[in-house]
Amino acid sequence: METKTVLERYAYYYNVLQKLGTFKLLDSPTLEDLSVAGGMVQRAYREMKSENFDGNLIDYFCYLSMHFLIFQAGNEKKENLSELTKHIIFKGLETDRNNFLRLFHKNPYVYFDNVSKEGLELKHSTFLLLSNAWFLYTLKERYPEHNQKIDNLFKSLKDG
Repeated sequence: METKTVLERYAYYYNVLQKLGTFKLLDSPTLEDLSVAGGMVQRAYREMKSENFDGNLIDYFCYLSMHFLIFQAGNEKKENLSELTKHIIFKGLETDRNNFLRLFHKNPYVYFDNVSKEGLELKHSTFLLLSNAWFLYTLKERYPEHNQKIDNLFKSLKDG
């Protein structure tokens, strides 16, 4: 997706994206939960059709957050799948990161098909990194009393 399109769509759906990103990763938010207006829904469906996006509206909103995070990472990181992924996990905005991880958990190929021309070995290691991150973030949501232990696991994930 072109930078201009990413920024325009991100700005238009900003409030919805931020609200979606506050839901726990194990929750299944609905359009009603997000209070999405009818005109916004119609626009999103038109955009999904023009992008040939295969998913539901919640997935599409997560897809927009993913593209914003890719844009935010900068061109130098886009060339390196591992660096891009670490930037998203550890430096991306929390709400957008949550949206991204929600979509990744449902369909990891959306990410890989949009960023990587690299080989399967690197995709496998990136998949493991993202899967571990998703798992650790869900642990933090479910067991906040263990945040210190979980933060130590994040540190080892970041350093590893």
